[in-house]
Amino acid sequence: MARTAKYRGTQLPLIALEVARAGRILSRAVTALQEEYESFRSINARTIKTYMQDANFRALVATAEKALGEKYQEEIRERVGADCRRAFHFKTATTN
Repeated sequence: MARTAKYRGTQLPLIALEVARAGRILSRAVTALQEEYESFRSINARTIKTYMQDANFRALVATAEKALGEKYQEEIRERVGADCRRAFHFKTATTN
């Protein structure tokens, strides 16, 4: 890891996930981490910026971004399918 090793183990994937959810906007990631997790009350953008210098941490962020993208695409497919089913049922109910 880069110069700092304050956070490690299962904490790094959580940080990476919040960085991904925040669109790599570190101030948004810091706010989310501080509000959602007791153990991250003292985290700051400089700490995350230091982690972002490490290729392994960037890979964690990229993996989280990919997973979030896939989840988002699945949610869209489910919504479109539900909308189509509702439209079909409405059409058949009004034409009978």
